[in-house]
Amino acid sequence: IPILDIEKQDTIRYMLVSALDVTEQNQVRQEMERLNRLKDEFLSLASHELRTPLTSIKGNAEMLQRNLKRSSKEEDQSTGIGQAQHILDSITHQVKRLTGMINEMLDITRIHNEQFELKNRKNVNIVELARRVVEQHNVTTDHPITLETQQEEIQVNCDEAHIEQVLSNLISNAIKYSPAEKPVVIGIERTGDEVIVAVRDEGHGMSEEQQAHVFERFYRAHSEENDTVEGLGLGLYIAHEIITQHGGRICVESKPGKGSTFYFSLPL
Repeated sequence: IPILDIEKQDTIRYMLVSALDVTEQNQVRQEMERLNRLKDEFLSLASHELRTPLTSIKGNAEMLQRNLKRSSKEEDQSTGIGQAQHILDSITHQVKRLTGMINEMLDITRIHNEQFELKNRKNVNIVELARRVVEQHNVTTDHPITLETQQEEIQVNCDEAHIEQVLSNLISNAIKYSPAEKPVVIGIERTGDEVIVAVRDEGHGMSEEQQAHVFERFYRAHSEENDTVEGLGLGLYIAHEIITQHGGRICVESKPGKGSTFYFSLPL
């Protein structure tokens, strides 16, 4: 004898299916709400981050105009020229910040639209690439940045500009999240059929929970030390996409108060 008659079975089946539909709809709605919150947070952050260097550029340009007018009336112009050079250096730095943020937003758009491609792959000496990036950063920071490797040449087939972008981003992150003058060390090692690049800092470090999200789009590791750090939270997400498209891997090891080491590998 059936426990339930056919009509009741159909009713219960309908109720279960309806409950599943409602659950799925709730999950979709919650995900949409989460994405909308992320979008709103990003737009707010982006407008702030873009406005900051623009305000600085405007202020420096006005100061430069005043100094040049004053210097033209003074007999000793050496002081005015020195001040003008300092102001121009600041303007150049802020323009580079703006350019970097705009490029990141363009990269995100291409990734989202599945138009992000590696079009210029060629054989590149990654040791020389790293040495060049280190030299560029040493000019603009008070953090000593060094390159440690046992080899002078390791050829990798890659998109040179994008790998340079990844390494530069990791070094910039190490600088931003480290106390002043703390060293940053880049290591390169060939192991089997891949090359591994490491960027090690002595900064604030991250918790395990922060490490689990660090390569997500828009993610910024919030802490008392990091709240004033510049950036849109896109660099590591883009780096992850670039390395993945190269067939490599990227990861991080970190402990709070002990610094972080970011690794990425590329196939040989």
